[in-house]
Amino acid sequence: MISQLKTLSIRMVAGANIATIFFMFLVGYSDRLHPAAHPVLSNVGLVFPFFLLLNIGFLVFWLVFKWRWSIIPIVGFLLCFSPTRAYFPLNISRNVPDDAIKFISYNVFGFAASDSTLYPKHGEAVVPNPIIEYLVTQNADIVCLQEAGTHKQNIADERDSVLASVYQYSDSVMVSKSGEVLFIYSKFPVLKKKRIDFGGGKDKFSAVFWLKIGHDTVMVINNHLQGTGLTTDERNDFGDMVSNKKVNDSTELKTLKMIQHLDSASVKRASQVECLAQFVRENAGKSILLCGDFNDHPISYARRTIAKELEDCYVESGNGAGISYHSHSLYVRIDHLFCTKDWTPYKCKLDKSIAYSDHYPLICWLKKRSKP
Repeated sequence: MISQLKTLSIRMVAGANIATIFFMFLVGYSDRLHPAAHPVLSNVGLVFPFFLLLNIGFLVFWLVFKWRWSIIPIVGFLLCFSPTRAYFPLNISRNVPDDAIKFISYNVFGFAASDSTLYPKHGEAVVPNPIIEYLVTQNADIVCLQEAGTHKQNIADERDSVLASVYQYSDSVMVSKSGEVLFIYSKFPVLKKKRIDFGGGKDKFSAVFWLKIGHDTVMVINNHLQGTGLTTDERNDFGDMVSNKKVNDSTELKTLKMIQHLDSASVKRASQVECLAQFVRENAGKSILLCGDFNDHPISYARRTIAKELEDCYVESGNGAGISYHSHSLYVRIDHLFCTKDWTPYKCKLDKSIAYSDHYPLICWLKKRSKP
């Protein structure tokens, strides 16, 4: 009788493990679905870490109690190798070559001028601005900023004077004085710029800057794609739900509304990223670095669409989940950096040492490959 119960228990656990792998596979490859055709499934990739951790738990269980059955979770990892690597890459660290350039992509949230809670000790008018000071101390070769406009004159003056004194070359593209501003600061000459417009969201666009790096002309594409569509109240509600605060009968209704907003934003973002991918294809054979705030996670249609055209620097040289957005209990990598194959990325990371914006800066070193 006891032997039969043990056998039944083992089979039940094995069944649960297989079911976990089934859902992990479906969720992991959901980025193949177009959000316009499958809006409800456009954000299921966000739950991939849950199934990944669950499968790791099953692996530990089998190794302890029935090691031969560990083949089940191992097969699961093999089937989901691609999404696992996209979400949680693991790479052998390599020394950065002396001639590699340092690249930073950072959504500075208006240098935090619009949210005084990000300045808990000093208030929003603090000078010198900690984000600007951080950028100066990092001494990167190329800095791409999103949401770099600010309605605080003292911060704008400091941005323009301090960063301009450090970087000989800089430029920006904006919608209007009160709208989105994409900046680039560079130690290399900025030859020209162009704005890539696309529909599906107010003030959302991409900016292309042509830089002269050595003997090569490199296109740097700075992006800020369609946001999540969540209001500030909805983000606060999500944070309360995660921390088990204010959970009541209206929670289900609020959750459904949030999902609808996320799905709608994914559809708009899809058209934007397709426009961006088309621009990359039209410039095939040219040297390109593409970065910015995609507002989309590692297993998303948006990231995969660009990853089909360019190499994902974080996947190729980073380690771990690489969380870039860290506000309202939302912790996910939505900032990305891509490059053409004439570049080799090194030690791509998210710097969590500065938390004044709702994003962490994405830092990567890149070396130009020798021409054959």
